[in-house]
Amino acid sequence: MSFQTGSGPRTETYYGVPLWELINNPKAGGGLKPGNSGVNSKNSFLRQYVLVDATDCYGAVVAIGEIQPNFEGKTVLVAFAKKGSDGKVVPLTDEGFARLVVPGDKAGGR
Repeated sequence: MSFQTGSGPRTETYYGVPLWELINNPKAGGGLKPGNSGVNSKNSFLRQYVLVDATDCYGAVVAIGEIQPNFEGKTVLVAFAKKGSDGKVVPLTDEGFARLVVPGDKAGGR
């Protein structure tokens, strides 16, 4: 993944679990729940989102439509490790315990 930072472009290889799989894992919260359908219940999940609060006081929002396989189907990764400069997989201890990796974002802030 390549993205822009305050100190210039950066390229990293991250390892983790897709956000879609995480929120739909029965052991990790029981899966996506039907949202407030309002007047029109068709595709009501498109009005849902995931709010991420990070330990470094950052936050991000990912719309369910971005990650739902039948819509945009973007593979947003909840990364817990990356490839180190020596080629070995190392935990993200310098970036918190996890990082949200969003393909297509120009900057690495989400």
